[in-house]
Amino acid sequence: MKVNIVFNSYDKSFLVEIGKRDETLYSLNDYVVKELFNSSLSVEQVTPEIFVQNLSMPRRNAFIRPAVANIDQLIMIAANVNPVTDPFLIDRVVAIAENADCEPVVCLNKCDLDPADHLYAIYRSIGFRVLRTSAATGLGVDELRDALRGKTSAFTGNSGVGKSSLLNALDPRFSVQVGEVSQPLGRGRHTTRHVELYTLSGGAEIIDTPGFSSFDTDMMDLGTADTLAQAF
Repeated sequence: MKVNIVFNSYDKSFLVEIGKRDETLYSLNDYVVKELFNSSLSVEQVTPEIFVQNLSMPRRNAFIRPAVANIDQLIMIAANVNPVTDPFLIDRVVAIAENADCEPVVCLNKCDLDPADHLYAIYRSIGFRVLRTSAATGLGVDELRDALRGKTSAFTGNSGVGKSSLLNALDPRFSVQVGEVSQPLGRGRHTTRHVELYTLSGGAEIIDTPGFSSFDTDMMDLGTADTLAQAF
């Protein structure tokens, strides 16, 4: 990777020009520093020169959306009510995880309102780990905590399915802001607008990521038709 220009911007953000056309804005926080540099550097210690030197370090895996790297599990949070997650969206997320040698986990939330029996049966039958939870009642939260223990996991899913609510159910001290679902549109409003790392007891690290109302596969590395088929 040839980095031509790095501009130091406000709030520890770096505008990186790769080649002649592609530009990426990296906003640094403790998680990004840890994953990019694999060191004990603090955000304040990162200079443009250090950033360039470490930008192309090898990764176990990396994702564009959600923007995370070096994770053990990609937790696809879905729901069958308010809003309803398109199963095709789940398919794409688990395929992307499998193609990156990352374990996909399907977590069906809001099961106090709808148990999502058909989704549970489908993904269990093809060998994926499937959890059923309710952030509102606490259903399945202990099982989710067990699945996270000792691993670095990223939460992803469409807006409104309860990613932030599940984080608060896992540990109320997180106090993550929770949004509401738009009743006329039947979809969630974006509450989480950045990637943030949370730490649970038991060595679990959870990365909360912004939700989405659509899933742009043009931005994803889905692999070839052969590797895609092997994900199922």
